[in-house]
Amino acid sequence: VLIRNRIAERHLGLIGFVAQKKKWERHIRDAALDVDDLRSDGFIGLSKAVEAFDYTLGANFATFAVYYIEAEIRRSLANQGVIRIPESRLIQIYRLRQAKRHLQQKYGVTAHIDQVQEFLGWNDG
Repeated sequence: VLIRNRIAERHLGLIGFVAQKKKWERHIRDAALDVDDLRSDGFIGLSKAVEAFDYTLGANFATFAVYYIEAEIRRSLANQGVIRIPESRLIQIYRLRQAKRHLQQKYGVTAHIDQVQEFLGWNDG
């Protein structure tokens, strides 16, 4: 337990780093989350990372922890709305918007949903 606490204490800076980085992402700005909210969610992620980390696999803890911190922030963001949307659906919506924006910039017109699906490789069946 003492070692886990030390690991968490030494990597608290990761939470601030990820929170600052995430603060500028559009979907987080739109959700009106402030850095303190992101940090509190990040701490939960760091705690989960400390519990799940296995040093025998040879992975770098900081890299491992960033994944858990970001995942917890995304999970919190998904739970912000009145209706909870699963994280996997939020990722799909994000990719859809990105593809639509990309196609609009490339061709200068708003892309039809069928074109966006084809671009993303999503099939109907």
